[in-house]
This record gives sequence, structure tokens and C-alpha cells, in this order.
Amino acid sequence: MVDCRWVSLKIYNAQGQEFAFLLDQELPAGEHSVRWDATALPAGIYYYQLRAEGVGQVSAGKLVKY
Repeated sequence: MVDCRWVSLKIYNAQGQEFAFLLDQELPAGEHSVRWDATALPAGIYYYQLRAEGVGQVSAGKLVKY
């Protein structure tokens, strides 16, 4: 049996509004990557939030587009 967790990855604009929902699915344990084409985005600061079901820690960070 493979250990799986429900994972979500969201992008927010500088005003805190949800801008993009990149991932919302069950994934097996291990390393994963998500491609996101941000070339059409206006320059600015964006934030991401990565959540995994059953994990007490939420990963978050800042993305800066020039």
C-alpha cells in the first residue's frame, strides 16, 4: 500500500486574493514538481501556499516577477 496525501498548491496576489490553484489532488509520498507558466503575469509579488493533508506544517513563500 502506497502512503498518499491530499496536496494543494495555491498562488495569491499581493492583496492576498487567490490567483491560481495549481494543485489539488492526492499524491503518493515522495518528491514531486509542478510546472507553472507565469510569463503572462504582470510584474509584482505573489505568494504560494503548499498544504499536505495530515502534515502539521504549511509551506509558504514569496515569488517575485520582474
